[in-house]
Amino acid sequence: MGLFFAEDPHFDETKRQTGFYRYRQLLSARFGRWWKTNLLTMAGFAPLTAGISYAILSSSVLVLLPCSLLGGMIAGPFLAGMYDAVLRGLRDDPKPWWECWKQAWRQNWKGSLVPGALM
Repeated sequence: MGLFFAEDPHFDETKRQTGFYRYRQLLSARFGRWWKTNLLTMAGFAPLTAGISYAILSSSVLVLLPCSLLGGMIAGPFLAGMYDAVLRGLRDDPKPWWECWKQAWRQNWKGSLVPGALM
């Protein structure tokens, strides 16, 4: 993690850090997990992107409204699952990233359908 900042010679990876060093510690330990979680979230936004793109290309508001509602209902749980999975990682959840993401998605999918459709 010494790309932008010089490495601290007293930095101990095994000890819980504070401040910016905690951020560096979490990023170095969980970057792969968060990357995979974000790729799943992007896959969840693919139907919304495709629907809005089709509506723009066809210049039709009648196509845009249902595509946005349905695409948002699909994207909402993926976004809520990503937020929850990242926050679980910040709390040092020992589970693997896939189990953590599945649990976060299961807990949040019902509550995020309507906000996803409206936002």
